[in-house]
Amino acid sequence: MKKKTKSTPKSEQPAKDNHSKDLVRQAEGYISRVNQDGTVILMHLSDVSNFFKLTKLVAAIWPELRQVRSADGLVAHFSKLMPKQASQIAKDIPKALELLEKNGLLEEGDEKESKNFDTTSLSMEKYEVGTVQIFDLDKIETEVLNESIYLDVFAGSDLRLKTDVKRVEGALEKIQALEGVHYKWSKKARKAGGKKAGKGMRTGLIAQQVLEQMPELVRADEKTGVLAVNYTKMNAYLVEAVKELSARVEELERRLEKSGK
Repeated sequence: MKKKTKSTPKSEQPAKDNHSKDLVRQAEGYISRVNQDGTVILMHLSDVSNFFKLTKLVAAIWPELRQVRSADGLVAHFSKLMPKQASQIAKDIPKALELLEKNGLLEEGDEKESKNFDTTSLSMEKYEVGTVQIFDLDKIETEVLNESIYLDVFAGSDLRLKTDVKRVEGALEKIQALEGVHYKWSKKARKAGGKKAGKGMRTGLIAQQVLEQMPELVRADEKTGVLAVNYTKMNAYLVEAVKELSARVEELERRLEKSGK
């Protein structure tokens, strides 16, 4: 007589992850920017009023989702990059994908799963699964100041979002009042900025000078009072300054032409 094998009750059997083999990718129509701190800002091309901010592991896997991926494939790759967190990554990748899916940022992958990855290294001061935050136009301006993310990178240039549009006046004079400088961070700045504030030579402007000429491009941190410059929006001044210079050159050329006749 064959010995009966005792079956394990269904309630005691380990739960299967039904989504580990599902293939997904970034939903179509989103543009993104990866920032120096590892966060990612997203916006859909058809909706200029809402922005998404991804953090930690959620942000780390987003660039890889340009290609078709499975949770298992992502777990295998990111576990190699962060072996000390491998067991936690195995639990968190499905959670991260679920967060992206709930916010409509993923779609079903209809191609073969990609085995090639662009991310070759990954480090976090504090490992976490991360979040998906949503910002509207009113809130994004406050967020972008602290994270060096600028609204104009995405949709701020759309005329439909603007009122009281006026041309920038006196741009050349204002630009001439500024100094482009090479510098190194002070010890205090390096201590506050951590790894992002290295010891190497950097290039930029002096915020106090910009504040005198273009006050709308400078904001102060609410806690420290440290000034930050919105370099992206300075492009408007540069454009008008070039046009002023061009007009002067053209005028000089006309005078020379007349005097030569």
